[in-house]
Amino acid sequence: MKIFLCVLFFCLCSSAIRAQTSFNIGGLIKTSVGGPVDAATVFINGSKQVTKTDIKDEFVFNNVSPGTYQLVVNMIGYASVKQNVVIQSQSAKLNIILTEKQIVLS
Repeated sequence: MKIFLCVLFFCLCSSAIRAQTSFNIGGLIKTSVGGPVDAATVFINGSKQVTKTDIKDEFVFNNVSPGTYQLVVNMIGYASVKQNVVIQSQSAKLNIILTEKQIVLS
């Protein structure tokens, strides 16, 4: 019985430690006039993590380890935005503004 309790205790402690080293990067994306951004693509540069904004113009990356990341936001008709994010001891919540991109036709 003591062995079972010890194993259970260590399992619970290891999950608590794992939860403390995993964070989220999330935020809100709007246009320069405060309008909605429908399905903007957001990715972490140098990784395979990609997401899109939802109907509330929000995005989130779950289970991010501490470190420095570069977020890239792309949307047709708007200039790309690159923003550096440092995750140390807490999750990051960002507000990103997209500006219209002038397209010149020949």
